[in-house]
Amino acid sequence: LLQLIANGLVTGSIIAIAAIGLSLVYGILKIVNFAHGEYLVFGAYMALVVNVTWGQSLVVGALFAMVMTALLGIALEFGLWRPIRKKGAGIVSLFIVSIGLALVLRNSILLWQGGAPRRYDVDVFQVYELGPIRLSLSQIVVIIVASVAIVAVGLLLARTTLGKAMRALSDSRDLASVSGIDTDRITAYTWILGSALAGLGGVLQG
Repeated sequence: LLQLIANGLVTGSIIAIAAIGLSLVYGILKIVNFAHGEYLVFGAYMALVVNVTWGQSLVVGALFAMVMTALLGIALEFGLWRPIRKKGAGIVSLFIVSIGLALVLRNSILLWQGGAPRRYDVDVFQVYELGPIRLSLSQIVVIIVASVAIVAVGLLLARTTLGKAMRALSDSRDLASVSGIDTDRITAYTWILGSALAGLGGVLQG
């Protein structure tokens, strides 16, 4: 039973990281981003390039994946989402666009990396026994990284000026704008944070 709980904690940690990024985008920007899963895949492959192709550590790969996925998110904000919002697109239009974006990203990644299974250059057989529980080093890292990331995001939203602005934007974009908040800037930061977390989630899943 304890082993099952531990395994569930590992899986739940990965899902939590992915869900935080998705929840930020939906809660603050009111966009159901069906391409969020593709952001995870993109991040996973970015780390793979660094770890396997370039021969660097997975830690460097994870940081690179977060940066590149954040850049992807902000590029799509300026090139896709913002122009659509400026034209007054509604929830249904944004919903349909996100589905189309997911298909484009998915097939682009498939053309880039192919469909063959790939794996990181890490030791997945190093196992630690914690009483009746057996966890690999990678599983322990997943739990620790996810926990730190969740706490960090929670503190950012609760204690920082940026977090308060994000919560204000979530309540009402119009009221946030009237109160002096630069809504476009906060929107960009939201995409950066949500996309970076998606990239991290993709690496942890991989």
